[in-house]
Amino acid sequence: MTEPICITSQCGLCQLDVAYGEEVAVCTLYHSCSRRESRVLTSLLDSFRNWKRMIAESLCDGLVCDHADGLGISCHPECLRIAELECSERLMKATRHTFQSTVGEKHRRRNWMLDCLSSKLQAGIAIPDRKTHVVRLPPELCRLVAEQLLSYYATTLARSLWKPPEQCRITLDRTIWCNLIHFEGGEYISSLSNFKSQQHPELLFRPSTNIPDRLYTRENHLGLTKALFSNPDHLPVFGCIPNTWWRTFDLSERNLTILGESDGIKLRALTVVGQNPVAWSVPPIEGVRFAYINLRYRGDASRMVAFSCNDPLITGYSVLWNYQIAMIHAHKDGEDLSFYQLMPNARWLYMPVDQGELITEIYTGSGWIGRDSAIGVNQPVQTRSRIFYGTVDGHINILAFENQFQTKFGQHFQQPTSSPHSIITNQEDYFYNSLDLTGLVIIAPCRTKGDKAISGLLLHFADGHRDSVGEVRLDSLGQTLNISEKETVVLGFRRHDGRYPYVSDIATSSSKFESGFISVIRLFAAGRLEWFWSHRQCYVIYEGERSLETA
Repeated sequence: MTEPICITSQCGLCQLDVAYGEEVAVCTLYHSCSRRESRVLTSLLDSFRNWKRMIAESLCDGLVCDHADGLGISCHPECLRIAELECSERLMKATRHTFQSTVGEKHRRRNWMLDCLSSKLQAGIAIPDRKTHVVRLPPELCRLVAEQLLSYYATTLARSLWKPPEQCRITLDRTIWCNLIHFEGGEYISSLSNFKSQQHPELLFRPSTNIPDRLYTRENHLGLTKALFSNPDHLPVFGCIPNTWWRTFDLSERNLTILGESDGIKLRALTVVGQNPVAWSVPPIEGVRFAYINLRYRGDASRMVAFSCNDPLITGYSVLWNYQIAMIHAHKDGEDLSFYQLMPNARWLYMPVDQGELITEIYTGSGWIGRDSAIGVNQPVQTRSRIFYGTVDGHINILAFENQFQTKFGQHFQQPTSSPHSIITNQEDYFYNSLDLTGLVIIAPCRTKGDKAISGLLLHFADGHRDSVGEVRLDSLGQTLNISEKETVVLGFRRHDGRYPYVSDIATSSSKFESGFISVIRLFAAGRLEWFWSHRQCYVIYEGERSLETA
């Protein structure tokens, strides 16, 4: 068995997940390419029995790796065999993801392949019976068979569409034609030309008196899906589609050449010489205002994400914390909650919004040696608006606002509430919530799948107000508890590894409650609840009563 190395968690050809302990071949085509490994891979392919390689551990589960040896590209042996060795590297460039796709997109792609392949199997497999009648396999059986052939199907489909890539060069003084291709259930632009032909039958742009001053391109993790030319008299309507990004190119200069980068199946992107626009989930208005959270290390964000602010349909906000803020999400009723699965080991901070409640100030604060600073200050209007954020090294470091609010010297900002109590903490991120329980009527505990701990509580009050303590994920809420004025709520605590306390169970005084807890705290519909928590433990203070601290 070879030494553990860092590999991608998906096959570089079919882009399906590689199971832990699965036998794979490993290439280093994009990251710190090693000639020695490339030669080893070539020689191993000469003998099918020897070319499989057991990977004991995947250290970096992502698209990039900071380790010295770089990130190896894992491939199913059957996918490499279908792709053919001389074509495998170029086919990987056509199927690779330029950024991590959403969980919803992964489910959509898998279901699309299952539907297509099972339909082909049902139509293509016929079993003659004794009476010479042809019997088709039932759809359920075809789908089971298709489940086992997805990697073969994905690689075969890509290999059948691939051809040596050619660069596209077009100008705006002539009509622009394009070719569209359907790949894995999506439509992409595969090539562009200034001349109509069988290879370019679709009209994309015709010169007119209304000269376009902007080119908007839309792309996803696989390539270019749309190109729109616009002028001030005809602005396109943009929608925010998950997993897609818009770029805006300035066409005010007349003698521009637009280049198309092909991967052999579709165009990856369009470029204009001298321009490198940022990708936005929705194009912003002109003249956005940028603010940097870390002034000492600004970095450049390649993509800016929009989230809604003060939309009447918003029910709350969630902030993803992974050593720093990594994501902000605005919740609406009936939404897809699969985004929680993108970073299952990070922490989520949920902030419910009441009907008519508005955000009036947004800023990040930091303090040291008696000094305070506020960065990224914004005062949103009391109507629906947008705020953009960009990540650098996985953390939000850039904010963009569609207004020109100016910070005043000596401006006062409200300090966050801190606890008057002190507790012993470990060297890990701790979070703190505090709220008054007067008027409490409903509690919804949160327990993530497979976890024995209750991570947090979503609280409903008689006046319609909602609040939360601890970590609350809307995809992991349990059965609600109805609370009356005379009823008590009991929290039962246990320890992880004999050291770290956590809430193991919650019940009302009128319901059945387990026994054997290391401590118990009783709550009423009154008084102040304080909740300290980290990724593995929590500590509760209520009206002078304390749960046990770390052992």
